Amino acid sequence: MAAKKAINVHTEHRSIYFIALVIIVSLFLTVILTSGCAIIRPPDPKPTLVPYDVVVSTPEHQPLPNATVTIDQGLVPVAAITNDAGWARLALPNTMTGNANMNITRTDYVNYFETVVLDGKPHMAPDTENVTMSRPPPVVIIKYPSGETRLNSRVFADGDGDLPMLGATMFWLAWGYEHDLERTKRALTWLKGSKFDYVRAFAAVGHNGDPNTDSWWDRTVDPTAPNWEEIIAKSTDFVYDEFQMRVQWTIFGGLDKVPTPQDRERVVDQIINIANQRRHKVFAIEVSNEAYQNGPDLNEARRLGERIAKATGIPTSISAYQSNTDVCTAFAGAAGIDFIPYHYERDAGPDGWRSVRQPWGTPNDEACPGQLVRAVSDNEPVGPGSSVVDLSDPYKLVMSYVTALVAGNGAYVYHARPGVRGGGDWDMRRGGPAEFDQVQQAPMIQQGFINQRSSLPGSLANWTKYNTQWADAPIGGFERYIDGDLGNVLNRVYWAVNGNDLLAVVIGIKGVITGTSRVNGDFQIVDPITNQVYRSFSVNVGDKVVVENYKEGLLLKAILR
Repeated sequence: MAAKKAINVHTEHRSIYFIALVIIVSLFLTVILTSGCAIIRPPDPKPTLVPYDVVVSTPEHQPLPNATVTIDQGLVPVAAITNDAGWARLALPNTMTGNANMNITRTDYVNYFETVVLDGKPHMAPDTENVTMSRPPPVVIIKYPSGETRLNSRVFADGDGDLPMLGATMFWLAWGYEHDLERTKRALTWLKGSKFDYVRAFAAVGHNGDPNTDSWWDRTVDPTAPNWEEIIAKSTDFVYDEFQMRVQWTIFGGLDKVPTPQDRERVVDQIINIANQRRHKVFAIEVSNEAYQNGPDLNEARRLGERIAKATGIPTSISAYQSNTDVCTAFAGAAGIDFIPYHYERDAGPDGWRSVRQPWGTPNDEACPGQLVRAVSDNEPVGPGSSVVDLSDPYKLVMSYVTALVAGNGAYVYHARPGVRGGGDWDMRRGGPAEFDQVQQAPMIQQGFINQRSSLPGSLANWTKYNTQWADAPIGGFERYIDGDLGNVLNRVYWAVNGNDLLAVVIGIKGVITGTSRVNGDFQIVDPITNQVYRSFSVNVGDKVVVENYKEGLLLKAILR
C-alpha cells in the first residue's frame, strides 16, 4: 500500500510539472507572436528619390544663379544650388510627404520662405516651383558734415577740407520748428535734396504783433519767451541731425524784443552757450541783419561780434553795411571777426545780368587799405520773390552762385521768398510762393545747384582772379558792353586760375564773341544748369578763340598746358 501511494504522489507531481510547462510554453509563444512578429516580417522597401524642381528669378524676371534652395521637415534638410538658368533640382525621398519648409537664400537678396506640401511624387515642369526673390532696400549711408566750420583764407572749410559753400535763407526756422514742423520738414527736405550746406536763420525777430504794422506778426521769434533758448538749440540740432546741414544764426532781425544793450548782451551770451554745446552744427554766427537799418549801432554790433568770436571760435561776422566807410568802421581790426557778409545791389540793369556780377571786387577796402578780412559771403542776393527785384531765371541764379565763388566769395546764399517768412502773412500778400518747390522753374534751379555744388572746386574762392579786360587775362579781346550800352554782346567774363586749372564765368553773352588766347590749353564750353559740354577745343598762345552764345550764361573750363 505504501508503494502504491508513492507512485500516485509522483504521478501528481508530473501532472503539475506538465501543466507548468504548458503554461510556460504558452507564454513564450504569446511573446513570440506579439513582439517578435516584426523580426520575422519582411523589411520595408528602400525609399526612392524623386525630383523636385525650383526656378528662382530676380525682381526683373531674370534667372538668379547661386541661390541655395533648402527643403526641410525637421529631420535631414535637402539642399541644392541654382545654376546659371536659375534652376535647381532637389532629390527628395518619396517618404517625405506633407508640409515642409522651403527656404531660398543668397547673400545679396532677402531670404525667401514658403511652406510647401509634398506628396512623394516628382515635381517637374510644367509643375516647377517658380520663385521671385526680392532685393533688400538700399543701405542709406547718412553723411554728416565733418568737423567744425573754419576759414581757410577766403574759403570756408570743415573736416572734409575746402568747400564751395551753398546756403539758403530760412529766417523762420526757429518759428517753424516750434509752430509748423511739417512745413519746416518740407523746406529742409528740398534744400537737402538740392545739396545746400546750411541755412541762415533769425534768432530774434518781431515787432508789436499788429498785422498792419508788424511784417513778422505771425512769424515772431521772441527771445524773452521761456522756451526760446530750448527752441534755438533744438532747431539747430534738427537741421543737423535730420537733414545733415548747419545753421548760420543771424541773431537780431530787429531789436523790438531786445530794446536795451543789456537785453542784447544776454541774448548773445545765450547764443554763445547754445553754439558751444554743438559747435559742429553751427556754420557761422552773425550779430545782426542789416544793422544799418535794424540796429544795434555800429560800435555795439562790433563789440558783440568780438564777444562771440572770443567765446566760440566759430566763424563770426558783424552785419552787412551799405557803405565802404561803415564796412571799414565795423570790420577793420575787429578782433576775431572772420568774414564780411555782403548784401549786394539787386538792380538787374538793362540786360538783366548786372546783379550777377556784383560780387566782383569785394571786399572793397578803399576806405581802409589792407585792414579788412579777406573772407566774404554773398549773404542775401537777389532771388525769387526777393524785395526790390525778383529774380527767378535759373541761369542767372546758378550763375550768381558760381560767379560769387569765382569772384572770391567763400559762400553764396540762395535768397528766395519761401525762405523769408515761410508762407507768412506779409509774404503771401505779395503773392507767395510759400514753398521752395513752388518757385517758378524750381526743378531747373535745383538741378543747377546740385550740379554746381557737386562739381565746383572747394578751393575756388582762393584761386587767382582775372577780369577779361586785364592785360594778363587768359584770353584777351572779348569786347563787352557797359551797363546801358548794348552795342556789344557781352557783359563780363571773370576768370579764376589755380595751377593748370581754369574756370571762367561768361556773363550776359548775347552773340558770338571772339578773342585771342594768351595761354595754351584744352577748353570746354559748359552749360551751368546741366553741366552739358557744348563744345571742346584746344588753343595755343596767339590762337583765335570763339565762344558762341549757347546760353546767356556759360562756364569756360580748361586744363592749361
